[in-house]
Amino acid sequence: MFKKFRVGVSAGILALGAVGFSGSAHAFLTDEAVPDPTVTNSSSVHAFWFSSSSNDRLFYCNANCSGTTYSSQWIFDPSINNGMGQLTDIGNNMLLLTGRIVNSVFDELKFDVSVKLNKVAPPANPKLDLFNSAYVPPFGSGGPVDPSTWMFYDIDPNNATMTGVGATAGITFDLEKRGPSGSLGIGGNNKNLNNGFSTWLTATRTSNDKFAWANGKDFKFAWDSLGDINIDVKPNGGTGISAPATFGLFALGLGLVGLRRRRNEAAA
Repeated sequence: MFKKFRVGVSAGILALGAVGFSGSAHAFLTDEAVPDPTVTNSSSVHAFWFSSSSNDRLFYCNANCSGTTYSSQWIFDPSINNGMGQLTDIGNNMLLLTGRIVNSVFDELKFDVSVKLNKVAPPANPKLDLFNSAYVPPFGSGGPVDPSTWMFYDIDPNNATMTGVGATAGITFDLEKRGPSGSLGIGGNNKNLNNGFSTWLTATRTSNDKFAWANGKDFKFAWDSLGDINIDVKPNGGTGISAPATFGLFALGLGLVGLRRRRNEAAA
């Protein structure tokens, strides 16, 4: 009985620690990454973000917006799945990020997102947006974040979309990689020290319909916009185990597996 328990714990820990996604059909919850002021100057709380520049905004508000004409921040819709998205390992070194996002100011504007991510080799120079003090040497000056443990993913340009819902129905965007590959791991969201993911993208409108009307407001959507994704990644079913603890359990699982192997070799 003890042997079964020990093997089960090891296997379970390895599966949980696979925010490394080593097996298929693992699904994790995702939440907008909240900036930690001890490791970043960023103050934007979002899951998706689109440029606030007048040249490449995602949308404009033409009328009746009470003096507020733009918000660059999009969060997961609080009315769906407890305000979270989902990141699923779909096998063959691919992940799928899904969920419904809503603009943080104009909650009439919603999109269903589906973003396929393909695993790639680690880049020579990963994008590091936290303070230098947040990273281990040689990446930084002695913090807890080790980019050498991250995994990296590129957006699949043929399988990454935003599809309008409600007031934005009929408005669609394709998404594609912009800049360096996305990072997954502790501090990988470039916002805090949680387990997370971040990547940079371009959104290109693929629909002819570029207007949305809601509650008397008049919105106009651009042809393209620059954006990014910054999310926390959590065990499915709740937040009872923090990301750092998850990876600690993963390391413990590896230790238990190694201990069992050594005992088996000694017995042989």
